[in-house]
Amino acid sequence: MFAFESCDGDLGWQVPTALGSHKKKEIDYGNTVYLQLVPGEEEGKAKSIPTPILARRIEGHKSISSDFDLQFEMTLPAAVRSQQSFEIVVGACPELREDLPKGVGNRCQKMIQRRKPFMIWVDHPHEEFSKAVPFLMDVKGGTLDHIRVLAPSVVTKNKRFDVTLRFEDLYQNLTANAPEETLIDLSYGNSDTSLSWNLFVPETGSISIPNLYFKTVGAYTIKLKNLHTGRSYSSLPIYCVDADSGSSPLMWAWLRGTKREASLAWQEHRLRTLRDEEQFQCYVFSPVTEELSEARWKKCLQDLSMMTDPDHFVSMMGVQYHEKGEGMRQVILLVDKKISFSKSGIAPSLQKFYNLVGDKGCISVVTLSLLPKWGCDLTKCDGSVERLVEIYSSWGSCEMAPSLHKEGWVDNLFPPMKGEEIRENAKGCVFSALRQNHRFGFVSGGYDNRGPHEQIRKAGYKEYSPGCTAIYGSAVTKEDIFKALTQRRCYATTGERILLDVSMSGTPMGGEASTKEKPGLEYVRHLAGFAVGVSDLDRVELIRSGEIIHTIHPDPPGEDEEYEVVIDFDDQELLSKVVLPKGKGEHPFIYYYVRAIQKNGQMAWSSPIWVDWVAPKKSE
Repeated sequence: MFAFESCDGDLGWQVPTALGSHKKKEIDYGNTVYLQLVPGEEEGKAKSIPTPILARRIEGHKSISSDFDLQFEMTLPAAVRSQQSFEIVVGACPELREDLPKGVGNRCQKMIQRRKPFMIWVDHPHEEFSKAVPFLMDVKGGTLDHIRVLAPSVVTKNKRFDVTLRFEDLYQNLTANAPEETLIDLSYGNSDTSLSWNLFVPETGSISIPNLYFKTVGAYTIKLKNLHTGRSYSSLPIYCVDADSGSSPLMWAWLRGTKREASLAWQEHRLRTLRDEEQFQCYVFSPVTEELSEARWKKCLQDLSMMTDPDHFVSMMGVQYHEKGEGMRQVILLVDKKISFSKSGIAPSLQKFYNLVGDKGCISVVTLSLLPKWGCDLTKCDGSVERLVEIYSSWGSCEMAPSLHKEGWVDNLFPPMKGEEIRENAKGCVFSALRQNHRFGFVSGGYDNRGPHEQIRKAGYKEYSPGCTAIYGSAVTKEDIFKALTQRRCYATTGERILLDVSMSGTPMGGEASTKEKPGLEYVRHLAGFAVGVSDLDRVELIRSGEIIHTIHPDPPGEDEEYEVVIDFDDQELLSKVVLPKGKGEHPFIYYYVRAIQKNGQMAWSSPIWVDWVAPKKSE
């Protein structure tokens, strides 16, 4: 018997066909398992043994661990002599099918793996001769396909930072499989700073370049060129800020959802991919309430703890809550505690759910609020816990209900679509909730296919690209990320890593200001910041209380790409003339946020900044 682990999925080892699971006429002889005598040793051996011998697929053999989900059996029809050599082949069998096209075979798994286990079990009629023969094989990367640059998104002027180069094959695996003459040119620069180095492909497949720094404020990219093939590569944008700007390190977070190729069985691989290849600094794994078994919870906590890398990557636990009439939430937990439900499996009310966690132990994200059936009324949210709203996910944006839109107001560029029709739950409109003084920070969600998300998919809703969230925090720790989310120091993107930051007269993104502490805000409010696109920017919109008050377009096309926009705008309208009614708050108010939109349709939303207008006393 022969067995190994496949981990079904697009990334896993291709499952070979065999007898037992297919009729013989349906076996793919270009991808099968068979046993054959070693060539050249047939002379003088038992002529009655046909070769090759096709394998039969079996399941759950008592002598083979259940970890080996692919198990095959091959029975010798006659005895063989001692020391007889044979081999087990996984792939094409041209001896049984001569017309096989060239290049067919079994596809190896798409991810590298050290010491991948395989098992051969010799089952002899005399039990004392039965023997298990385990062996290990390293799955290495393929031919060099591209080079990935891992660098921080925001750096400080004249402060040194490190960059990592990953030499990868077609499937993002590290590889050193490149011609010996391969030489890589690395450069970056602007008018004041330039650098050019030549690098070889290292045996490890990656190399760290320490102590880079930029001398001037602005946007940069690190550029690479393979001098052997002529192919060029570049990093994602890097923005250099002044030391006194008050900007914190920027971290990228995958808060909710997954990608199609990443199932729960691939949780550990997904974490490694996010951490090592996609350069995320935070991942929140959030099973839906139906998945909250004790065993699953423990396994998830174990995987998350193993992948945490201090100062580089933090994994956190969460729960996706959904209940009829209360909508959907993602509850992010500060403490990795088990959330217990009744034996009937019925989730408690939302408030009881928060009580189970503790008021200081979680932060709640309102998700999919604009979708009918799954949405909610944002004006009934508990602002002490529900401080964030998922303004975008793979199922669209909840920024504006199209039925409420008027000229001059923000529009919804990603409306929830069922077929060709826009579907909405107007009570879940972020625009309406913000104008009633409900204060949410903005985050993004990804694709999800579990629980109610599968129902949404089956209902025929349009699927957009998965989004991701950027967080300005002081350090890559669970506590600091939790604090930053609580302070709404975050922004949402539709997936591409657009760089964005904005402040209002010194108040950072997500913050609150008041004319009581800053009386000058009555007369002028200065918006400052930057937007840097992954590709050409189309426009940057400055929004006050849901209305677009100023649009910035990149400079006219020139030699440089139109990636960067500097935000520098004074709103000089009297605050008392433009404030909204106090709504659920104590004072009339306004709020600002920024939208950065690329020419390819990708965009980012900053979290709002609020200004409360406190009427001066008569004596003042």
